[in-house]
Amino acid sequence: MKKKFLFFLCMFFSIVFSYAVEIDHLGTPIFYDNVGNGWGQTFVAQDTVFSGVKVYIRDPTRPDMVSVNELVGPASLLLYDASLSTLSLVASSQIAGSGVSLQGLCTLMMDAPVATIIGRKYMFAFSTADLFGIGLRADYSTYSQGGEAYWNGTTLTESARDLSFAVLSIPEPSMIFLSIIGLFFMICRVVSK
Repeated sequence: MKKKFLFFLCMFFSIVFSYAVEIDHLGTPIFYDNVGNGWGQTFVAQDTVFSGVKVYIRDPTRPDMVSVNELVGPASLLLYDASLSTLSLVASSQIAGSGVSLQGLCTLMMDAPVATIIGRKYMFAFSTADLFGIGLRADYSTYSQGGEAYWNGTTLTESARDLSFAVLSIPEPSMIFLSIIGLFFMICRVVSK
């Protein structure tokens, strides 16, 4: 009986505290682009919350090439509203402290979930003094609602190719509520036996 209870408790917490994937455009990168400050990806929100992204950082085939190696902090993840001709900063969170290195498949989270509007165009970008490699899905557009992009503070430039990326959100409150009700009934069932 204790084993069942612990199993259901673990299932509950994994559902409640996991992050849901809002946009899954993640795939093994075909190649890596050399990027730096202001580079990222535009996307159209599919959920009311932006919690972070998953991206591939550092080209494993060229580890000694400074322009495509790991991202060394300090670095921040930025979220811009890209629905108008001029981008508007929505939120910023530090993702790497000074001297901290990010590489491989990285899950980069905002300090707190950020409200977004479904159907609105956004851009996630990096603020860093470092040059680094970021994984591309292909050398052509594979995501119709955005592209790899560069924001220099005045002009947004989108390319005809896409990062290998996933946009993360949090479970909706209704999902959490249903999980709590389900856990309650499972506990009642285990206890009554």
